[in-house]
Amino acid sequence: MSSRAARRNPGIIAKTAETLEIIVPLLRAGRADFQGKYHAANDLVQQPLGPRPNAIPLLIGGNRLTGQRMAARYADIWSSFATESSYVDEFLPRMESFRAVCHEEGRDPATIGRDAGVLVHPLEPAGASREYLSGPPEAIADSLRAFREAGFTQADLLIEPGTLEAFEAAAPVVELLRAG
Repeated sequence: MSSRAARRNPGIIAKTAETLEIIVPLLRAGRADFQGKYHAANDLVQQPLGPRPNAIPLLIGGNRLTGQRMAARYADIWSSFATESSYVDEFLPRMESFRAVCHEEGRDPATIGRDAGVLVHPLEPAGASREYLSGPPEAIADSLRAFREAGFTQADLLIEPGTLEAFEAAAPVVELLRAG
C-alpha cells in the first residue's frame, strides 16, 4: 500500500489492519475468528496448513509510522524502501523511528527482521546519483555492508536497467557480500 493510496482513501489503513487480524492468525495457527467493521472471519480454518514448519514469514513494509506500527504488531520482517536516496543515511531515521514504535507496542525490535529496498544501477559510474547505488562492485558492496552495520538483516535490490547486462554486472556484488 502506498502512502499516496492511503491519503486518497483513509479507510484503507483500517481495512489493512483488519485484514492482518485475519491473515496473521491463519498463518500462525491455521485458524481465525474476527469480526470487524470491514471484514469478518467466523471460525475460518486454513486447509491445508502448508509444508513450512515455522509458518510463512510475514513482511510488512512502511516508511511512515502507520506501516511501522503494523509491522511492530504483526510482522516477522519490517521493510523500508528508498524514496530519495538508496544510501543508508536516508534509512537511519526510519530505523530509529521503527525501534521506538516497537518499544511503544511492547515488541523487542530484535525479534523482527529489517529489510531495506534500494535501487542499484551497476552500469553507472560511482556517485552518479544518490537515488541509487552505483559504481564498481566493491563500491556497491561497501554501500550494502553499511546497511548490515546499521542493523538491517536483508536488502531487496532493484537492479536497473532490467537487462541481462545489468544483472551480470551486479553478480560480483553478491559474491563480495558472500565472501564477507
